[in-house]
Amino acid sequence: MAPNKFVKGAEPFVCGGSAATFASCVIHPMDLAKVRMQLYGQLNPGKPVPGFGNILSTMIKNDGIFSVYKGVDAAIGRQLVYGTARIGLHRTFSDALVKQNDGKPINFFVKTLSGMASGSIAVCIGTPFDIALVRLQSDSMAAPEDRRN
Repeated sequence: MAPNKFVKGAEPFVCGGSAATFASCVIHPMDLAKVRMQLYGQLNPGKPVPGFGNILSTMIKNDGIFSVYKGVDAAIGRQLVYGTARIGLHRTFSDALVKQNDGKPINFFVKTLSGMASGSIAVCIGTPFDIALVRLQSDSMAAPEDRRN
């Protein structure tokens, strides 16, 4: 494979993975608060669940600003695998289908199948990172002797 062909083939994977990773870093504090809200509701039935702002401000006050990024390493790992595969495979599948269709655009149904196939493959390889992400995000809510760190 010539360097230009390799770069062209890698481009959707690199761009997709980079975009997904950046987005995950930006949204991570809100995702962390969401997980904490869900766990709080399960661990404290009947008590009102604190809101996003309350959870995040309490974390910052008690554990510092970087506490809102607990688990971000798993979130980045997930997006490096899942986001890269989902976007890169969809482009790869779509390009192959256009080529197979004599260079003509593919219809909506075929695009949908391409998206479903790429998403399904990406989910299969990204799920272990999702599990690690939730475990890391919820770890500090456990008693110190039960934490996985």
